[in-house]
Amino acid sequence: MSIRRSTSGYAFALVVALSVVSLAQQPANRNSPDRAPHDPTPIKIAMIGDSTMSSYANPPADRPTLTGWGQVFGLFFHDSVQVLNHAASGRSSKSFIREGRWELVLAAKPNYVFIQFGHNDQPGKGDRTTDPNADFQDNLRKYIDDARAIDSTPILVTPVARRIFENGRAHTTLTPYADAMKKVGQERNVTVIDLHAKSFELFDKLGDEATANFSASAGDRTHFSRHGAKEVARLVALAVSSQVPTLISYLRHSEVGTPNRPNMVGAYGPWLADSVLGDGPARLSFRTGKWKSVDEWRKAARTRVLDCMAPVDLGGVPEVRVDSTHEFDGLKVERLSWQLPGGPRSEAVLLKPAGAIGKLPGILALHDHGGNKFLGWRKIARIDGQPWPIVVDHQQRYYGGVAWANEVAKRGYAVLIHDTFPFASRRVRVSDVADRVKQNGVDPEPTDEEGIKRYNAFAGAHENIMEKSLLSAGTTWPGVYVVEDQRALDVLCSRPDVDASRVGCCGLSGGGMRTVFLGGLDDRIRCAIAVGFMTTWREFLLDKCFTHTWMTYVPLLPRDLDFPEILALRAPAATMVLNCNEDALYTVPEMRRADTMMRETFDKAGAADKYRCNFYSGGHKFDLEMQKDAFDWFDRHLK
Repeated sequence: MSIRRSTSGYAFALVVALSVVSLAQQPANRNSPDRAPHDPTPIKIAMIGDSTMSSYANPPADRPTLTGWGQVFGLFFHDSVQVLNHAASGRSSKSFIREGRWELVLAAKPNYVFIQFGHNDQPGKGDRTTDPNADFQDNLRKYIDDARAIDSTPILVTPVARRIFENGRAHTTLTPYADAMKKVGQERNVTVIDLHAKSFELFDKLGDEATANFSASAGDRTHFSRHGAKEVARLVALAVSSQVPTLISYLRHSEVGTPNRPNMVGAYGPWLADSVLGDGPARLSFRTGKWKSVDEWRKAARTRVLDCMAPVDLGGVPEVRVDSTHEFDGLKVERLSWQLPGGPRSEAVLLKPAGAIGKLPGILALHDHGGNKFLGWRKIARIDGQPWPIVVDHQQRYYGGVAWANEVAKRGYAVLIHDTFPFASRRVRVSDVADRVKQNGVDPEPTDEEGIKRYNAFAGAHENIMEKSLLSAGTTWPGVYVVEDQRALDVLCSRPDVDASRVGCCGLSGGGMRTVFLGGLDDRIRCAIAVGFMTTWREFLLDKCFTHTWMTYVPLLPRDLDFPEILALRAPAATMVLNCNEDALYTVPEMRRADTMMRETFDKAGAADKYRCNFYSGGHKFDLEMQKDAFDWFDRHLK
């Protein structure tokens, strides 16, 4: 699909009221300002536990505010979530099963089961008592195994602390059961929300007097008033926001309080995140279920993406000049260049195995941003044995010391790497801009280390000016570089030594961002691998826009399509996303939420096997281990 600017109009999404269904809960306020504009796929959450969690439709006269935290848990979710509170007073992990209550939960086939026991498992509870080192753990394992057998996700919740104080400090006897839950959770790879620790810490911090209104009555140190139950439920919802990525989009964030923390825009954060952007699937998300087929959805969503991008016209297939050819490290190297309608001449390199015959699968290798606009294709390729020192440093920092374009070419691919707007040969020269915006920048030589630093400082500051100028011209940053990448793809696919039906693209960081757009918008990319650039618009808004380039943003698109869904437009074509757990450019919960969006889209498209997402230890990188996984994915789908 070649990009052409769309003229379709923009329609604002209808903001619908959201509330949550719970067994003994009053409806949420349908005029709430933080309602999500689009409903996520409906789900059911089952709650099992004891009296601290259970619902009280008719509380006793001596405790008229008696409320279990499971009774109000639904208040923290949008109305696409149905909370089924099966918790019952007096039950232990043993008696809940013995009485047949667990079978009723399984018959409801919930998507998630929150499991909290411990209070009635303690000694002194008769035949309900369990040993935290023996049958209590066995019961938890049964809950986990049975839930998984019906494709439900079990979540263990350690028992909420009692509001007991000794010498002014909180006191608990539930630690053995909380520890047992954590042990089983680790053993069975189940999320454990440590409500015991969180509630104990809260009570200890606030003290007896300040938490008196948490209790259902002055003499009841175990059960909660509605206020207390809601504060305990809030602790669990906060934990969900960081520990259960697949539920994040269902949370009513301003009710939970997750955005009420330092963020990029201060007091405006909750309003922008919840009321303007919204939590649910965006208006054109395939996950809304509005489209009968993925093809129908893709057509509508791509039209909107292009309309927002406002792509420029860079003509057809460029006229390519071969500037030189030679062999290096077992590869044939072609130095290429072409002239686009605007800006300096584009330089590129084509790598393929020396002596290769016939048509090869092709890869468009997309260089990163890295805060270094002096370099382009050289960041990921080498064409001789004397690379510039800045190239060696860059590849050592991000790529395990190798030129990954060379490495994948050696596996039997024709690999094209080009400078894109505004990097290297396509960069803005300091000598060409007005004096007042030069900012001590220079146009350095490749060996001038200090000059290159000065140039990159200028180029970084100049992004603001370039963004304003692009918008003033009626286009966007993606509206330029995506089209440039398409013209490079034209060059690759038109070569007689390339099989245009077997072409992929890949890149780290800014190259991963370019993969998201090119892979999502051009059907010629049969296999796309985005590395180190996957998160959500919510994360950009609240936490990480300061670490990212202006090149990322598409005006007006976020309420129509979340960032991962741009790449998901390629479903059911082969797609891989590689993330790192310690990558400072993102947070793990939002990377995992993005993964959930991708996975759900591919599942609905009937192509679950064509999507893979891997997480690695370490920071922002595309190292040798990650390269191996990426190249194997290319081999699987392009050879």
